[in-house]
Amino acid sequence: MDKSPTGGAPADESTMDQPPVHKSAMDKSQSRRRRRGRPPFTPEEVAAHRYRILGAAVEVFAWYGYEATTLAAVAEAAGISQGLILRYFESKASLFIEAIREGLVHFQAVRQSALAPAGPPPERLRRWADAMVRSQEEAFSYSRLVMQVLGAPGAHPPECLPMVLEFGETEAGWLRHLLVQAGRPEVRAWYHAWLAVSTLWGSRMVMVRYDWQDPMPWTQFLYEELCRQLEVPPDPRPEPTPLPSLPWQPPRGLTPWSRPESLRRR
Repeated sequence: MDKSPTGGAPADESTMDQPPVHKSAMDKSQSRRRRRGRPPFTPEEVAAHRYRILGAAVEVFAWYGYEATTLAAVAEAAGISQGLILRYFESKASLFIEAIREGLVHFQAVRQSALAPAGPPPERLRRWADAMVRSQEEAFSYSRLVMQVLGAPGAHPPECLPMVLEFGETEAGWLRHLLVQAGRPEVRAWYHAWLAVSTLWGSRMVMVRYDWQDPMPWTQFLYEELCRQLEVPPDPRPEPTPLPSLPWQPPRGLTPWSRPESLRRR
């Protein structure tokens, strides 16, 4: 990313644009099907299987944590066999990495959609703040995944933290670019850009750790705080929507991953 005062808008993360393919695992699976006289999976079947597996993995990892989750639990949640998961993902670690990537791709798409329409920099900064807050409400499992990696990087595959930090660097770069366009000095623009990104990350930590899942004005506060960090006046937002509750009954043997008992709200 170009961090010079005259640099243009930062490039998006190229590593997130391509859906990862675990070629060795897939090749072995297709070879086994041929030996058994079955036709190889079609591209449509491959895409459908991956979508189903990743969807279940995002939810189970997000709500129960990396260490407690097993491939058997993901398979149960997805309604498939554990063997089918291993046809597409080589291990639990590789599946978690793709779940993180899936979340970052989602947040990247949210930012791209928010900033795509032309307009004055303050208006685009407000759209970014509003879109990111809505993503907290509508894609809470992705936020939980990011929070887990930031809160305990050593407890997760080592590839995850650099991915999350690279994403944060790119988000801050886009905000810096718009702040400079709005007339802010370079150093001040970087400072406020990182304040906004840190506020967003911190909000995910707070919502999960203190189990704030009931309807409340938290999202309105977060939106106003992001606008304050970016030095733009906030627009009125509609009433906040409830954050999601546990999406399904826990797979056998798992309990929800959350904050320590001593930190529960009284």
